[in-house]
Amino acid sequence: MRPRQVASIAVLLAAAGLIAAHATAQTAVEKLAQTGEVSCEPAWPVFCDNIHVSCSGPSPLKAFAFKLRASGSRGWIQTSADMADPAGIVELYQNGRLDWDSRQAYVIVQPPRGSGYVKLQADGSYSFRHYSESGATMSRGHCR
Repeated sequence: MRPRQVASIAVLLAAAGLIAAHATAQTAVEKLAQTGEVSCEPAWPVFCDNIHVSCSGPSPLKAFAFKLRASGSRGWIQTSADMADPAGIVELYQNGRLDWDSRQAYVIVQPPRGSGYVKLQADGSYSFRHYSESGATMSRGHCR
């Protein structure tokens, strides 16, 4: 083989490797569907009162890291054993309802009673809306 042919073959093999790597990359929603869990970290240390653009009004409710779990049509959030849950948020989401987007662009977990949701986007970003007696708050972050 000539050096030019070897270089062309090397370029083709590298391109094929990149295509294969891209084809196997999972979105966060696909990972949740396959493995049953993703780990999530909040962007801000507290839930916010008004979060349409950024955290313009911090609430007294602390944000927390959690695992978003899914099995069949049920979902829930799980935290580390040492995390206190004074607002009872984790308990609200036990045996939650799952709503999978047909194109796997997102999945929404809602508590079985009450309102609120955790919405996970394919890119791993999440929004966590929580309603309490003091009003509506939201946390945002990223899941892997």
